[in-house]
Amino acid sequence: MGVVNFNHTYPFLIPLTALCAGILCAGSIALPEGSLYAATLLFLLCICCKPLHRICGLWLITALFIYGAEKSAPPHFAPSPTTVYCLKFRCEELLPQGALLNCRGHRFYLPGHQPDSSLQTGDSLSVTGRIFPIGRTGNEGSFNYNQYLRRKKAYYRLAPAEAPEKGGRSENLLTFFEKLRHYMRDKTERLLPEPTHNALLKALCLGYKNDLDNPTRELFTETGTVHLLAVSGLHTGAVFLLLSFFFRLAGLNSAGSQCLILPLLWGYALLTGLSPSVIRAASILTFIVIGKAFSQQYSSLNAVAASAFLTLLLDPLSLYSVSMQMSYAAYTGIVLFYPLFLSAGKKLPVFLRGGYSLLGVTLAAQMATLPLSAYYFHTLNINSFLFNLPAVPLSTLLLYISVVALCLPFFIGRYLIILSDLLCRLLLGMLQLFRGISFNLHDVCPTPLHVAFIYLLLLLLSGLAGAQKRFCLHCLCLTLLLFTGYCCLHNHRISSGDSLIVFHAYRQSHILIRCNGYYHLPFSENNTPSYHTAGYIRQYRLKPMPATGGFSDGECVFTGRRWKTPQQHIALLTPAGSDPGEARTWVVTGNLLPRQLPASEMMLPEKIILDGSNGSFSRREWEKFCRDRRIRLLKTEEQGSISLQ
Repeated sequence: MGVVNFNHTYPFLIPLTALCAGILCAGSIALPEGSLYAATLLFLLCICCKPLHRICGLWLITALFIYGAEKSAPPHFAPSPTTVYCLKFRCEELLPQGALLNCRGHRFYLPGHQPDSSLQTGDSLSVTGRIFPIGRTGNEGSFNYNQYLRRKKAYYRLAPAEAPEKGGRSENLLTFFEKLRHYMRDKTERLLPEPTHNALLKALCLGYKNDLDNPTRELFTETGTVHLLAVSGLHTGAVFLLLSFFFRLAGLNSAGSQCLILPLLWGYALLTGLSPSVIRAASILTFIVIGKAFSQQYSSLNAVAASAFLTLLLDPLSLYSVSMQMSYAAYTGIVLFYPLFLSAGKKLPVFLRGGYSLLGVTLAAQMATLPLSAYYFHTLNINSFLFNLPAVPLSTLLLYISVVALCLPFFIGRYLIILSDLLCRLLLGMLQLFRGISFNLHDVCPTPLHVAFIYLLLLLLSGLAGAQKRFCLHCLCLTLLLFTGYCCLHNHRISSGDSLIVFHAYRQSHILIRCNGYYHLPFSENNTPSYHTAGYIRQYRLKPMPATGGFSDGECVFTGRRWKTPQQHIALLTPAGSDPGEARTWVVTGNLLPRQLPASEMMLPEKIILDGSNGSFSRREWEKFCRDRRIRLLKTEEQGSISLQ
């Protein structure tokens, strides 16, 4: 297409890149109204007009960028927090701590729902209450639940004034498969009464993990095999291979006949609850089957890119999903690195090639997912790929036997399920042995730039096997040099620097003082980190400061309730001590009221910070105090953690 050429081996990579760029830029750029329609019309005009064919690719990229930015931006709806609304909703998704409801195309979060309640997907609800926007608040270093909800397109929170009224229930294809899923769960419990084993089968076959106990979860987590508990690409691929085997037995061997597998594959995806990872795996396999059936120039990497492009086109915010990032990283790693491992093992004896092939797939997937695993979970399982060598085939065999047992009549399945029970015992016993020799690195906290550098290095390493070896080698050396320099600068930044961080916690005070690689918690007994501060301490690799009443480290001084640096003079005000002195910043905690300040003349601050321990009456008093004196007021309930440097 001239200016932007899509006529190559991987035609979906450029549109996918443009769409991802638009999603990442959403909210940071202001696009004129109607820009998407204008870019789309220009693209269609360039297609229809022959002299403009050279620039139609450019307008397609522009349209995809604008589409990603517009579809990822929050909707223009500003509910009044004082108005009581009475609206009808439809339950779209159940979460561990609430439910996502839909009303007129907008998603709302209803907190307080329990997984064992009678509310189900598809139910209609009438809710009377107030609507509040879900902000971007969150504590640094901790999981941001508000951000998690926003990335599920839930920008508003419901506060019911009375108990929601449950109405009817809409029946569709999803509800049909949900009923079938409940039937299969009940059948599993009747076939295999042992609680641990039937919970494992329900997780493997149906994607239902609520019945798994904590010891079982910890066993799989510590051995790096926790991915076996979530129905994902591994399970979907295993079911696809099982269906392909039955089709070959029936004499359907052609590439075109394999398209008949796709409805059954998507039926399995519906049965397991249409989790994002299963949808992605099914869509990738769909593109692979269609590509083999109708195209002579088939590319696995292009199939992965096409699946990702279609997924993001339908749901742009799924780009921020951890499971999506992990899934596509694993698929891309297998496509890029597994052929290299396979070519390196061509001279191995025939009896070793099967095990080596499985090892190559596991290593390729782990190489691509380790950076994301370190970034999101702060843990690296170094030798988990060895544990996966026997665990993956064993769990796959367990899946095959269990699926067949569930599909057969009960009087036949109860005999076949005996094999599943034996395999469950074997799998759990083997993981117990592996737990003693597992080697895990904890408290690993890379930054997004670390992760980007590592993926660039992996991409250049894969490029060394191609035609442009010298170019890739030069880029690899340059990237290594830049990566080393960034690591040195990052380590220097986190080992030095002074700051005071006010964390948000309901009815609690969590304040951390950071000074040259050490931390001090002025409101914590024995300087013990809490849930709110532990993530920050881990992220910056801070060590506890051996101080009780105060400390002085060069230009950073903390005495009593005052913290001084060349840039800041901060006073921590509590009911036990409320003398701010000459501090230019006040941090008010412990439900202190303005009238409890010393009656003598005092210097007014430049800003006042209220943490979550202050009640509504205290907040109103401080708002009036700051408004009358024109003082800037910051509240952690609106901003999350606040850092003062």
